[in-house]
Amino acid sequence: MMTLRKTRNPRTSALSMPQRLSSLPSLLQGLLVLVALFAAPLLFEPWTYEQYLLPKYTAAAGLGILLALLLWTRACAGQLVRLPLHAVNRWLALFLLWNLVLWPLAQSPSLAADRVLWLAAVLVISWAWQEWAGQRPRRILLAAWCLAASAGATALWALWQDASIHWGWAGTAGLLNRLGDWRGVVVAGLGNSDYTAMFLAIAYLPLLLLMLFTRSRIQAAALLLTLWLTAAALIVTWSVGNNGALILGALVLATCIRKHFGHLWHKAGRRILIWTAGCLLIIAWLSTNNPLNPHQRADDGLPGIFGEAFASERWIAGGPTRGVIWFN
Repeated sequence: MMTLRKTRNPRTSALSMPQRLSSLPSLLQGLLVLVALFAAPLLFEPWTYEQYLLPKYTAAAGLGILLALLLWTRACAGQLVRLPLHAVNRWLALFLLWNLVLWPLAQSPSLAADRVLWLAAVLVISWAWQEWAGQRPRRILLAAWCLAASAGATALWALWQDASIHWGWAGTAGLLNRLGDWRGVVVAGLGNSDYTAMFLAIAYLPLLLLMLFTRSRIQAAALLLTLWLTAAALIVTWSVGNNGALILGALVLATCIRKHFGHLWHKAGRRILIWTAGCLLIIAWLSTNNPLNPHQRADDGLPGIFGEAFASERWIAGGPTRGVIWFN
C-alpha cells in the first residue's frame, strides 16, 4: 500500500525565529525609506527658529546614520548588500568627494561640514532606497503610493492655506508673509510656495502614469482625486518655473509614448477624459469670479487668480529682480 504524505513548501512555510531575526534589518530599512518618502515634504517643527528646512536636514542626517548601520548589520550577518554603480550614484559620489576636498578651503568650515554631512546622508538614503526597492519590483509601487499620499496631503495643505488667507480662516496662524501676496503663506510643509510647487510638479507625472495603468478602480479614483488636488495647488502656488518644467516634462513624456498612445487610449481612454475634464474644471474654478474661488476680484481687470497674480507687486518686480540676481 502506498501512502501519501503532505509536505510543506519551503517557500511558503513559516520562517524560523533566526530567519525572522535576520530579516529584521531589511524590514526596518524598507520601513524607514517609505516613512522618509512620505514624511519628508510634510515634516516641520513650529517651535524652532527655522521651521521647515532645518528639521528636514536633521532628520535626514539621523536617517542616513541609521540606514548605514542597518546596511552594515546586514553585511556583517552575511546577507547580500548591493551597491548599484549607475550614473546617478557616481555623480552624487563625485559631488560629495568634491565638497569633501574643498572643505578645508571654505570660509565657514562649520557650514561646509554641514553640507558634507547632508550630502553623505542623501547618498546613503539613496543607496538604501535603491538596494531595498531593487529586490522586488512591487516595492517601487509601494513607494509610489507613499509619494501619492504625501503629494495629496501637501496639495490639500496648500489649498487650505490659500483659502485661509483670503477667507480669514485659521490655517495661516503664526505664518509671517514676507513675499507681498498670497503666496507668502502658501508654504505647506516646505516653507516656500516654490518648494511646494517643485515637489508637486516632480510627483505629478509618475502619479498620472500610475493612475492610467492601475487595475483597481478604487485606486484609480483615489489617484484622480490626488491629481486634481495637486493641479489646483500648482495653480495656487503660481510658480512659473515649476509649472513650465511640468509642461515640458509632459511634452517629453508624450513624445516617448506616442507610438503606444493607441494602446493606452484603448486601455485608459475613459480615465484620460475624466482626468482632463477635472483639470479643465479646476482651471475654470480658479480663473473665474465665482463664490467658491478665493481669488475672485471685483475690479475690471482679469478675473480670478490670473488677475490677482498679474496685479501683484511680486509679479511686477519679479523679472527685474531675477535679472539683478542672475547677472550680478
